Amino acid sequence: MSLVFAGICSHAPGITGRARLADPALREPFYAAFRRLREQLLAARPDALVVVAAEHFANFFMNNMPSFAIGMADHYHGPIEDPEWLGIARRRIP
Repeated sequence: MSLVFAGICSHAPGITGRARLADPALREPFYAAFRRLREQLLAARPDALVVVAAEHFANFFMNNMPSFAIGMADHYHGPIEDPEWLGIARRRIP
């Protein structure tokens, strides 16, 4: 299997659930960059994704925190945080 795409983005808490609070001059370029990233990923047509992300103590805690963990699934349900607090409805992805 060949590497067909690599991308990276910043961690922006609240950018989905609280976008209305962001300065439009900053919000619009941010979303434009995410649209470009999405278009590039779709154009690459990958067979699989490897995502490196923060765990946020959703599944592991201080008494059981591995250096890294590998999860494998054809889908997941998220976000793991409280949907009301986060402002994002929980759903199946993809």
